[in-house]
Amino acid sequence: MSPHLTPRLALVATCVAGLLLSGCATLNEQECRSADWRAIGQADGRQGRAMDRLDEHRKACAEHGVTPNADRYWLGRSEGLQSYCQLDNALRVGRAGQAYLGVCPPQIDPAFRRFHAATYEVWRLRSAVDGVDNEIDQHERSLRQSGLSDRERSRIRQAIRELDRRRDRLRDDLNDQERRVDRLMQDWRQGVLIR
Repeated sequence: MSPHLTPRLALVATCVAGLLLSGCATLNEQECRSADWRAIGQADGRQGRAMDRLDEHRKACAEHGVTPNADRYWLGRSEGLQSYCQLDNALRVGRAGQAYLGVCPPQIDPAFRRFHAATYEVWRLRSAVDGVDNEIDQHERSLRQSGLSDRERSRIRQAIRELDRRRDRLRDDLNDQERRVDRLMQDWRQGVLIR
């Protein structure tokens, strides 16, 4: 990994490389030919996959002369979404840094979005703190190098101080957000309407 890539950019680069290596097909020939479309729909629903996921399966299987059974897929997807579209799952998905693709029915969607957004922000802030920690570590390793001028050492120390201040602000924001999530959970447990 290049020393100039931030942790977030490195993660994105790794993910893109993985996608390129794995290809774009959602299913291989064997999976298309032996597909239980209801089970595939259930799995996609449980994972909160986008509505256009069946189109992706259709394209992948068209290469092998197989047409998905859309009725069975949508039945399974509906069953899978019943599992996915639970508020405790919104918390889990957000904390894991996974996007919510707006797949839940209108009666739960606003609350799901709110729970997901609250915990997704916790994940985002933790990731930002980790990124700053990594930058500080890199600067501290630089300080241990021999041959640095006093001016270079001073510049690195100043950068570390600025990063320390940034990390402190991020940690404060993280603590505030974790308290918001706790209040949201308390409201939910007490039966307060969450919209």
